[in-house]
Amino acid sequence: MLSQGEAAFRQALRDLARSSGGRQIAPRQTFGKLYVALDDYLTDAAFDPFRTMLRDCILETWPVAAGERVLGEVLPARRLHNPRTAANEIGVSTKLVEQILTDAGALPAGDPRPFALRTFDAAEYAWLLAEIPTLVGRGEMLAAMGPTEAQLRTLREEKIIRPLTRHPRVKAPWRLADGLALVAELHALTQPDPADGSGWEGLQFAKQRTGLPVGAMLNAIRERRMRVVRDPGQSGYRSFMVLKAEVDSLTGARPHVRRRDETTAAGQSASVFANSIGMRRRGWYPALHEAGHAPAFWNRHPVTRRAVLYVSEDDEAKFHRRFLTPATMQSEFGLHRQTCTARLRAAGVRPFSPGGVDFGPLYRRQEAEPVLQKAVGLGRG
Repeated sequence: MLSQGEAAFRQALRDLARSSGGRQIAPRQTFGKLYVALDDYLTDAAFDPFRTMLRDCILETWPVAAGERVLGEVLPARRLHNPRTAANEIGVSTKLVEQILTDAGALPAGDPRPFALRTFDAAEYAWLLAEIPTLVGRGEMLAAMGPTEAQLRTLREEKIIRPLTRHPRVKAPWRLADGLALVAELHALTQPDPADGSGWEGLQFAKQRTGLPVGAMLNAIRERRMRVVRDPGQSGYRSFMVLKAEVDSLTGARPHVRRRDETTAAGQSASVFANSIGMRRRGWYPALHEAGHAPAFWNRHPVTRRAVLYVSEDDEAKFHRRFLTPATMQSEFGLHRQTCTARLRAAGVRPFSPGGVDFGPLYRRQEAEPVLQKAVGLGRG
């Protein structure tokens, strides 16, 4: 094999490593006398090239821990994990890690590899492993953010708060920080308490009465098109109330954009569209539009008569043909948004930033799509 050159020798080592089975990290057993000989003659420089090739093979095959010595060299940082090593490191069950990492695309579903070789990139998924021990169940989420059962169910169904995994066997899929962030955001937007409680209702009651999605009301609150106050007799998420008249006005105005002319389809406000694709920074879409990178048009709001920037259906389609955001990546490719951005980072794909202008985590589709398609393909392999 050596007569065929270095590449052939490295491939032979990989083939031998991948043929090993079991649950343990076992390079010595796999490579036998070759490993023993190279380990015994550490001071003989003549064997250094072969030691390097075998060490590289070991480190790209097994989840060797940081600080472990491999053929005379100490690994400074872990490169690979498998579900067991990750679970031991963060203090949760191996099954939980395997389920969540599979959902995130780090591991293929029905992974055919021997258990010890079911590896994934430790640095790329460090953020996800850090999240897992902090996940909470339904009861803890209810207690911390204060919704009713129905309110939490609505927040989940409308994808306002998303579980980290939807695997039915994971009983604690929620990131507590997501729920607390929503409550904190509404607190920051709350108006002074009304003189009396008449005319106000909870978000869930407004949804049941009018059919208006809670997400639409939250967007209106963020855009200051709807006021939100707190019921002093309640706490947490269930305490927030909106004015019935404003809910009715918003409902009656849907769809609330007029046609520019007889041939132009109605759309939605640029801020609502931006929120729907996960880009909630105030003034983000107008800035993108004014810089000439995204289509939109100005029109009068039918209720307030203020000039509002709108996005038509054609505008939306043009935007999606050109750009991807973490939210649209997750929806389109089925990988968690942080997995998507990590894959892009690893591939050297940077956010769209013409002239150094920061438009947040916005990516050119032509650059991001091939990387994400490859990631999905690997996850299904």
